[in-house]
Order: sequence, then structure tokens, then C-alpha cells
Amino acid sequence: MDILKPLKTATKRLKGRGKSGSFRAIAEIIPIFEYLLTYYEQRVNAYEAKADDYYSKLDNSPAYYAATILYPMYKYYCDKAWARKFDWLEASNASF
Repeated sequence: MDILKPLKTATKRLKGRGKSGSFRAIAEIIPIFEYLLTYYEQRVNAYEAKADDYYSKLDNSPAYYAATILYPMYKYYCDKAWARKFDWLEASNASF
């Protein structure tokens, strides 16, 4: 799995470095953590951008809103979830 490759690389980089009397492995922990955090932060940002792209397409789909309010379990979902975003609710009601 691609998501685990940086962890595997980091583990291999530190493997066998903690020799008696040597602090090299400890000194490498922070740069490796920085690398891992940067790597995963970039991936999360990319995934979030993709999710936002798909979510914005729902705004152009009255069928999604109609399916949501016509399904008995979610009938009032939009009213409750979008209570503070009245403009979203108003736009969805207008398109329906």
C-alpha cells in the first residue's frame, strides 16, 4: 500500500542505528517525523481538495437534494444539517 511506504522507509532508515553509546538514531527522529508529517499533510490536503470538488458538484445536482428529502430516513436531514447555512437550504429548495 502506497500510504505505508514512507513509514517503511523511515523504519529502514532508523534500523540498526541505535548502537551502544551512539545517539544518531535519536538525532534523526525529528527530521524523520517532519518528513512523515509533511508527506501525510500533503496527501490529506490533496484528498480534501478532491472531496471538495465532488461535494461542489452536488450543488449542481437537484437530483441529490430530491433523493435526500424523499428518502424517509433523511427527510429532514438538510433542514437540520444546514440550519446555519440558510443560503444553502434556500438554493436547494429553489432548485427542487
